[in-house]
Amino acid sequence: DPNICDLHVLLALALPGEHKGKRGHKYIMGGLVFEYYPPTNTALVTYIVVGQKWSNKGIGSDLLRRALTILDHNAKEKGHIAGCNAIFLEANFVEDGFETYQMSHDWLNRRGFRLVDFEYFQPPTYLKNPVAYSVCLTV
Repeated sequence: DPNICDLHVLLALALPGEHKGKRGHKYIMGGLVFEYYPPTNTALVTYIVVGQKWSNKGIGSDLLRRALTILDHNAKEKGHIAGCNAIFLEANFVEDGFETYQMSHDWLNRRGFRLVDFEYFQPPTYLKNPVAYSVCLTV
């Protein structure tokens, strides 16, 4: 229901002629999934991934920039002239160790996201999945 949530999926594809996969298919270099919630004028970035081969080439930044533009448009389209009130991003930092945590946190910080300093538990993604305690929330 678009009055409750607008779901968006962005994909970064390799340019035509480069990095062709099997049978001429294009590679997906990265992707970003996010939701806009009109009733609260807020958003949640649920997934952002970039293939290791394309890491540090600005793809993640481009995807995030496009998502922010779309969110601004969504908010204004729903009558919120100042744009989206808040954009939340769940980030799993712990499993890959401190170095990955620091790199991820620095990357998000340079793009204006700040770690929310309170205990946050990601709800289970399905019934058999436990609550995730290693997820941080940024805004």
